[in-house]
Amino acid sequence: MWKKIKKALFNWFFLLLFSFLLLTVITVIASNIPKLFEENEVGLVEDAYTSKGLYFGPQYYVHLSNGNIQRIFKNDFLSLEKGDTFKTFFNQISLKDFLLASMITMLFLCLLFALVYMFASEIFGQMRWFKWMDERKEQFKNVIVAPFTRNKKQPDILKRVGMIIFILSLSMLLLLVVKNVVYKVVPFGKTNAAAELLKYEKERIANPKVPIVTYTLTYQYTDKDGTLYKTKKNVSSATYNRYKGKRFIPIMYRKNLPYDTFIENRSMGEFISPLFSVPTFIFACVGYLVFFLIKKYVEVWGIPFIRTD
Repeated sequence: MWKKIKKALFNWFFLLLFSFLLLTVITVIASNIPKLFEENEVGLVEDAYTSKGLYFGPQYYVHLSNGNIQRIFKNDFLSLEKGDTFKTFFNQISLKDFLLASMITMLFLCLLFALVYMFASEIFGQMRWFKWMDERKEQFKNVIVAPFTRNKKQPDILKRVGMIIFILSLSMLLLLVVKNVVYKVVPFGKTNAAAELLKYEKERIANPKVPIVTYTLTYQYTDKDGTLYKTKKNVSSATYNRYKGKRFIPIMYRKNLPYDTFIENRSMGEFISPLFSVPTFIFACVGYLVFFLIKKYVEVWGIPFIRTD
């Protein structure tokens, strides 16, 4: 009895989570598509800086004279200086943002649709309306895979390949987080510096019923050659409260990529605070989902690329 309740709670939790994420992505797409086709303008570069979150590497931005802030490719960033002209691919979006947003959006939509359907089938699979939907889905799938189906094993191969791609896609997201963590904790390849704090920002990014707050510190620093860098860094609440109002903050930057910075944690709260944030919870859910899918794959098909008699 307890196993059934546990399974039902598991399925409902992930169904609601991924349904919420799917609706959020669709809403963002619908509200931003009209902006792409507004009149495009050439702007002068007024400021150039990097931005870095708690979990991923640096992103490169320029602030233009027309008020737009654009994320651009690293090579473009290194070649631009204040006063240079820059024209976006679409209005209010650079080529990098357009390609990146399109790729991530398509991937997320496919993944979220698949996840919502998978958990919905576990809950509503025996209901008449869901069986009707499932029949339509099977008919559509048969039309798509028919040209590629040469033998009875082909549909099973497609399922296996699809599952592997799905697992690898989620794993890549987690690996990017792990990569950033490794760069921070390794005791070599970084240089210490005192950065001058320029701005403190505390922003609520969700509705009042779901209080998600981001904390951002903007600072500038120089490397050993005297080159000036500017970074907007997302930080934990503990780090924000520790340095709010202060003039300098201790940082580390990578020797081979000075744009990639890390804030030195000097209190236990700075270590613990990120562990209880909403993004960390989401990444933990993704990690558990990857583990669950790998376990299911091995149970059904065995270990990939290893033959079993």
